[in-house]
Amino acid sequence: MNQLVLIKTKDGKKVPGIVVTKLTFKPEEAQKAPKLEQMLIDVGLKKSEEVKELGFDKGCPVTYYPKFTKIGKDIVTCKSFDDRSGVATMIEAMRILKEKGHKVTVYAVATVREEVGAHGARVTSYRISPDLGIALDVTIANDVPGVPEREQVTKLGGGPAIKTMNTSLLEYPTN
Repeated sequence: MNQLVLIKTKDGKKVPGIVVTKLTFKPEEAQKAPKLEQMLIDVGLKKSEEVKELGFDKGCPVTYYPKFTKIGKDIVTCKSFDDRSGVATMIEAMRILKEKGHKVTVYAVATVREEVGAHGARVTSYRISPDLGIALDVTIANDVPGVPEREQVTKLGGGPAIKTMNTSLLEYPTN
């Protein structure tokens, strides 16, 4: 999921999109792969008329496409864009801190394995033992068809979000 793909329309156009599904907050659902009917391809357009004009038809071939690309009118994406944007934000924050002449020790660390429990960040935290830690990451826009308005806690283009819980921090039964 959240993979960039190219859809070949019936008239031969190649349209970029991202495979998405609704974000779940239920631990029992988070551990299961979504069903095909729960997924859709977001082509970055807000109006269904604009989507219809692209010429999609049932059975249009879809291929994986991990390149930097523009989707719709004002959305860009690429492989690992979440991690890359986090590092860019961290570097800019450190530049601003240096410019302002802060008086505390600040560590900026890019770690690994955040998708499977933030293992790299945990090891680094134990080594550095900071008074405060801030993790930079993105979250999923949950404004997709089929998700009730009350569950759309994040919306694409809706501004920053502060995440207070992450399912990777929860312990799940193994049986």
